[in-house]
Amino acid sequence: WASEDFNPPIVNTLMELAAVGIIGDCMDMREIENRAFSYYGLHIIYNAFLKAIVSKQSFSLKRSNNISPTGVSFFIAPLINSIVRVGTPNEKERMFGAFIDGDKVVPSTKRGAKGETERLADQMAREGTNAKNRQDTSVTRAMDSIDMFLQGTGEIDNTVIIAILDDTFSFPTTLNGLVAMKLADKYKKPVLIVRKNDEGFLRGSARNDGKGEFKNLRSFLIESGYFEYAQGHENAFGVSIPDKNVGKFLNYANEKLKDVNFSDNFYEVEYAAPSTDETISDFIFDVYKDDRIWGQKNDAPLIAVTGLSLNQSDIQVCGARSDTLRFKVNGITYIKFFASQDIEKLRQAGDEFIITIIGEGAINEWNGTTSPQVIIKDYEIGGTIFDF
Repeated sequence: WASEDFNPPIVNTLMELAAVGIIGDCMDMREIENRAFSYYGLHIIYNAFLKAIVSKQSFSLKRSNNISPTGVSFFIAPLINSIVRVGTPNEKERMFGAFIDGDKVVPSTKRGAKGETERLADQMAREGTNAKNRQDTSVTRAMDSIDMFLQGTGEIDNTVIIAILDDTFSFPTTLNGLVAMKLADKYKKPVLIVRKNDEGFLRGSARNDGKGEFKNLRSFLIESGYFEYAQGHENAFGVSIPDKNVGKFLNYANEKLKDVNFSDNFYEVEYAAPSTDETISDFIFDVYKDDRIWGQKNDAPLIAVTGLSLNQSDIQVCGARSDTLRFKVNGITYIKFFASQDIEKLRQAGDEFIITIIGEGAINEWNGTTSPQVIIKDYEIGGTIFDF
């Protein structure tokens, strides 16, 4: 395999671009070809623009020398995708240039740096972050306005929520999918964001979080017979339905799905044990030793750890924004990022309490020492309500 000590063959430098594209498009990581491109393409990053994004996101990525599909999907691809979705034509053109020749020196666009120069790769990594912030703001505003609209119409009572938007909703259609996913996560139900065209079709995006019993929204829509098309992934795709079919479909869905549990507290775990079980560490070291193998449809296994006894002195709050939750029990560190609300919730749980954790294992490396971790996905204080 190519080393950084000599110029790599062109196929190696292009493989990392293929890897980022495959991961960013949520391709099936159970396919051996996708796995190979992802695994070897991320082995060494050559592209100057990708390197600049990795550097920009180093805190979130933690280990820049071992970029995983999960890291790419959460912290690299979104910066690229945001410029595609909400960037100006000039930003899109310059990003294309950054992929081709990121070391090119260009006039700086950094605030307060007029007359200075910088690498195009660094410039576009920064502007990708700015575009992501703009996109997040637009999505939040769109979600809030649609949420109010749905509350007023009573659509949220249906098992599948269809938001039919008119011209008063001015956010770009490129954000339909992101908004639909946010609403699906909030309501724990499938959501369609659609607009009516001149031909009488409602077209847009469909999303389902897939965490509960209902695993395949696309198949359900196709099998109903009411849609013109549903094209894409199982739970993230484009849709088209004749306006006249909406009422019929909602009646069909409400009847077919009336007994389905859409809640996301349904978990399929590969390993469950009480917190005192000494084999938890062994399981983490054995299964999670290489995080590059996980990806779309090949998710990292979930762990359920029950009966963790905590008191308030065990809870640590860290991170630059004091929003990282951390505690250590029996040699295992349990951690959750962006956890401001969870920290407050645990602070109100009493001086001593019992908690059940659902999470993914991880191996932390620091100064040559490795230790087991569980990245918290969900938790329950007191009794266990989760369905494993």
